[in-house]
Amino acid sequence: MRDLPSPSRLEIRIDEWQVARKNPEAIGVVVDWRQIRGDPALAELLAALPPRATFVPMKGVGGRTELVPAGWKSLSFGGGPPIFEAARHNYKAWAQGQRWVKVPSVDRAPQYLTGMIRRHVPNFDEYTENEQIDFIVRTQDKIDDIWESVEALIVHLEYSAPDKHKALPPLREPLRNIKAAVFMDALGSRRTGELLGIGLSKSDESRNENQTVRKMADRGRQLLHSYFGETAWKNKVERIRKYHQWWERWESLDDPKDQIYALLAKARGTSSEQERLSAEEDGFDKLLDEWIAVAEQHQSAIETSDRSENLDSRDESYRAARRLLDERVSIQESDDRFDQAFSVSDKPPDGQP
Repeated sequence: MRDLPSPSRLEIRIDEWQVARKNPEAIGVVVDWRQIRGDPALAELLAALPPRATFVPMKGVGGRTELVPAGWKSLSFGGGPPIFEAARHNYKAWAQGQRWVKVPSVDRAPQYLTGMIRRHVPNFDEYTENEQIDFIVRTQDKIDDIWESVEALIVHLEYSAPDKHKALPPLREPLRNIKAAVFMDALGSRRTGELLGIGLSKSDESRNENQTVRKMADRGRQLLHSYFGETAWKNKVERIRKYHQWWERWESLDDPKDQIYALLAKARGTSSEQERLSAEEDGFDKLLDEWIAVAEQHQSAIETSDRSENLDSRDESYRAARRLLDERVSIQESDDRFDQAFSVSDKPPDGQP
């Protein structure tokens, strides 16, 4: 395997606790091979460009167009469709509680955009709301096209050369290769392939490994060693493996109460048995039963709302989900042991391996 050139800028973020939970989003990387964005002319150009779109048009089933957060296209709950698709059928339910929903749809567009339009398009506010939104979207599309053109220029300067016409980076997908290295070193190549959606080749099926993952990991590991150092990286892998063993034991617990006791014990440096006995003595076990029942009902209401094709039924399920969420939060706020237990989901307690 050929060695990679040294990048001019390399930043790698790894949340070891979340990696141990098999979360691919716990890894981030910034790689610049020539650091083109720092060029004064390009930096000035990038600073002067209007921002990319943060709101996108959504046409509801009734024909009305709304400007909604771009994040709705990729965010979903309870295994249902993206919010963007669900909200097309019931925009009011999904927008409920959002501060921006009280603002007219046209005014949700960034002020730099509507201000520029109003300065140059006569009588813009006299058009219908749908006509205004359509023009705002088309204008934003032109701005996004400029961004794509500038990004293409950056790619050209970053990767091309007089004897290299194709603008190809030394490593095509550094983040994916680094994820492969991180998870393979901690979990092995087959489990990494399952986690990252990298299938087995025919020759791999009879062996306990994924050669595609292994090759990607070899490339990603070069960057990990370059950034952390070989010894420091080895120490990170050992910690991740220990964390993963703890999470595997936690996931093997069938009873939600046992899982809460295990989280609480981890947070407080005790044992699950100690937490169970303490809960039985002071009544926390009954409160926990109540919380689990409400949490299961809340999840069921969300799933019912997502599956329902009837607008009235979906509204009813959504309202039930909101009520149950409020009840769930109220129970959690009645005893700080809930917060202590759930804090372990985000990071390990200080001073614990």
